[in-house]
Amino acid sequence: MAISTMSFLSKAKRPFFLVTILFLLAAAPAWPAAENEFLTREAREAIVKRVASEFRAKYFPAQLAEAMAANLERSFAAGAYDGFGDIPALAARLQEDLRSVSRDLHVKVLPGVIPDFDSDAEMLRRENYGFTAVEVLSGNIGYVDFFQFYAVRDAGATAIAAMNFVANCDALIVDLRSNGGGYPELRSLICSYFFDEPKRLIDFHGRDGVTQNWTLPHVPGRRLPAVPLFVLISRNTFSCAEDFAFCLQGLGRATVIGENTRGGAHDAKLWAFPAEGISLQIPFNEAADPRTGKNWEGEGIKPDVPMPARKALPAAWRLAAQALLKEEKDQGRRFLLEWIVQDCGAQLESLQLKPAALRAYAGRYGSSRVVLADSGLLLVLADGSRRRLVPVASDDFKLLDGERHEYSMTRVYFTRDKRGRLDGMVFHNQEGRRFPARSRN
Repeated sequence: MAISTMSFLSKAKRPFFLVTILFLLAAAPAWPAAENEFLTREAREAIVKRVASEFRAKYFPAQLAEAMAANLERSFAAGAYDGFGDIPALAARLQEDLRSVSRDLHVKVLPGVIPDFDSDAEMLRRENYGFTAVEVLSGNIGYVDFFQFYAVRDAGATAIAAMNFVANCDALIVDLRSNGGGYPELRSLICSYFFDEPKRLIDFHGRDGVTQNWTLPHVPGRRLPAVPLFVLISRNTFSCAEDFAFCLQGLGRATVIGENTRGGAHDAKLWAFPAEGISLQIPFNEAADPRTGKNWEGEGIKPDVPMPARKALPAAWRLAAQALLKEEKDQGRRFLLEWIVQDCGAQLESLQLKPAALRAYAGRYGSSRVVLADSGLLLVLADGSRRRLVPVASDDFKLLDGERHEYSMTRVYFTRDKRGRLDGMVFHNQEGRRFPARSRN
């Protein structure tokens, strides 16, 4: 949810999954020297009082806030914090004690004054406002990958451009496997493209009452209310990214694929307290499905199709192709979709050939050679370039050359004579074209 601090490093310098950053910050030693000086009892007391009073005043639900604050005060009175001589160590312990009561992963006690990194316009631009890939996969299946839900004032134009880029796709995959959350307003904007009538997405319950989140009455560009929609999640998907998947799953609009997420259903905000040398991230409301009253706090989003995160994309790609096949009449288009189903199926369950079977393919075929290497079979072309050969079916191998996805538009089919001996190979592609055969020398 609204966690602006998660965007403070350029993507090139971030850990692969952003959701870990604030956890790393909590233990990082790189704070001003004064913060690492030995803390007096008075300084420790001031920090504990500040943390307890701020959570008591702001955290929701209020009953749990009182229990969290009281736990810190009892621990201080019992001397539990006497041995902590610097702010980072004390902050980590206070965070642990708060979470022991709340079980809330949005709760954070951080050493130092964390600036508002979302105000760094140049950094956000260099990150492309969180969007790392927008493309059309084979089969006219759209793919959108982004790692953060930035504020609409910053990321709105890029999100709109992304949605308009995939507006003519026949199916769509939204990849949130490395998305650590952000602002619900961007979730509402993107979700609005998937409905042609108003939808109540989710409610937020806080001390001031209930706030309803609805889809927007207008979006720039074309809506996609009927295209098959797939959302990819992982153990690292958190907060507003979980919210996105939860809303679309609950409304029956998307198929969610991947791993169970981490389970953060609260909206949180960061406050800095220079006098005590700390910053606090305090959840101030919690999400609830307007139909069931439930959320995903502590449990995470359960995928419709459980799958290791690394295999979620080919799984979604295959499901999208299968969905489109049901309505497709054109034979050329059907051939392509069936090719995709077979290719992605091979990525999910690779065909394993014994070494003896692989060696049988080795040899010279016209100006090309097939050689056996540690990684399997390699096709060596006349110019010396090499391609990996990955089996997808009997005698049928796809060609890979460091592609972004493990998908291949071209394959090699090995032919056999009447006695079943390998005698040549034929290149063929996803458009159904076959190229001249190359005889085995």
